[in-house]
Amino acid sequence: MKKIVVIHLSRMGDMLQSIPFLASLKKKFPDARISLLAYKPFFKIISSSPYIDKFINLIDSRYIRAFEDNNVDDETCSSLIKNNELLRLEYDLLFNLTHNISSARLAYYMNAKKKAGALLVDQELVVRDDWCKYFFSLSKKREENLFNIVNIYQGMAGSFATSVLEYYNDSFLRRGKEFLKSYLLFNEDKIIIAIHPGANLESKQWGKDNFVRLINLIKQSSPAVILLLGSQDEQEIGKYIESHIDSKIINCIGLTKIEDLPGILQDVDLLISSDSGLSHVAASVGVKTVTISFGALYFAETSPYGNGNIIITPDIDCYPCKMACKDLHCKNIIDAESVLNAVRVSLFEEGYVETENILAYITKLNHNSLMYYYPLNKNVSDNFIKGVLNHYLWSSFFAFPDSLDFFNSILNKYINYEQVDKILDYYIRFYKMWISKYNNTIKMIKNYLSLEDSLTKDDLQQSLNIFLKDFEEERLLSDESIFKYFHLYEMIDFPQADNIDILQIVLDKYTKLEKIASLFVNRLQSIKVS
Repeated sequence: MKKIVVIHLSRMGDMLQSIPFLASLKKKFPDARISLLAYKPFFKIISSSPYIDKFINLIDSRYIRAFEDNNVDDETCSSLIKNNELLRLEYDLLFNLTHNISSARLAYYMNAKKKAGALLVDQELVVRDDWCKYFFSLSKKREENLFNIVNIYQGMAGSFATSVLEYYNDSFLRRGKEFLKSYLLFNEDKIIIAIHPGANLESKQWGKDNFVRLINLIKQSSPAVILLLGSQDEQEIGKYIESHIDSKIINCIGLTKIEDLPGILQDVDLLISSDSGLSHVAASVGVKTVTISFGALYFAETSPYGNGNIIITPDIDCYPCKMACKDLHCKNIIDAESVLNAVRVSLFEEGYVETENILAYITKLNHNSLMYYYPLNKNVSDNFIKGVLNHYLWSSFFAFPDSLDFFNSILNKYINYEQVDKILDYYIRFYKMWISKYNNTIKMIKNYLSLEDSLTKDDLQQSLNIFLKDFEEERLLSDESIFKYFHLYEMIDFPQADNIDILQIVLDKYTKLEKIASLFVNRLQSIKVS
């Protein structure tokens, strides 16, 4: 029986986004025992999940503060492992789903035969597993990505769960349903729209005045019941909104517990929120969401996982954030009228969201549980075209099923062919440049490895060192791209062993990267010909 441990020291929404990953692990290893290390407050939301066999509670406030501040040193890791029997075990597989230095340090110190995710090796961040390398490579060019983090995690698991996901059992949901009935005087004939106006960070909040405007617009055009939800820390936001609304709403902000939320949301028709944990709770019980995404969060990575979820984003060059910004101008571009249009599309499944400087997308799952984004605008941005192209290219590397169908559907319905040709030509030139550099380097390394004369070999070694150094420095100056950083994470991922043949490993890695670039060029040229 395999023993698997998953490190996920994240917040509620991130925890829920890992459930499909855990289901995929159970699908691939049905007899495995899966242990999850996470913050205790967020265990409640997934406590009834059938995919977790053991919870490893991070309870001690010293450790919690250190991880939350991303300030865990070697001594703290050693102490944590020493004082927790489950962390001292030897595991067959370890997955680190927390993407910071502290969790990477802990993952390095824990005992497992195979590890995937981020590890801190000799004070350097090393990323194991190609899917995880891809994820870390997004940071500088996120608009090239259309993979949701749920599918990236499933890729790390090596399996895509196709069955209906079981987040909660019936008894877990019952409590929230009773709460909803007691506050709502439940009426099945009325549309119930839940709204979460807060978020754990102020930079993720759309703004209480925006929500006031939106709610008044909804109430003017519909008899829908409006239900405000949120934590105790967000009660002042709820009071402000309630005092500025022209008609009655139900304000339950601060009155619910985490474990109430799935049962409450299961019986509403729609949730409107910023990119917050509640949007992921709603999606987990099959309720449609309208998510307002702006600032540093990029919709493709973090959108709620499920069918029919709508995401609204600003159509400006600096989104997602590429620079320091005090007033988050992007969130004010998204107006209440546009969100209302998205609500109508969600509830009545028709129409577009056509507003200047705003883009909207709707999610669709295919039969393999893979999530795709389809535009709700008649025109699409260059960034979205790049995202679709890169989704197709990286899907071919990962053997991700059905990506060509998605690409063709977008190409045929939304995209101007002249617009596509220009982007195709750029990517073909870009990857051909990489192929040429890889081939020259591979040739030089093979020449070196074939030589027996030590003097000649010494001369070539010196030339080779200079060449490799120049190549890596030149890579840093190349255009920003996911591939550029995938190359970086590939090159710093070396086996931990004595007497390894460094040059042979470098040769193998350059050969792997050259094959990826060649695959991409072939795919791009086939699109251009067709």
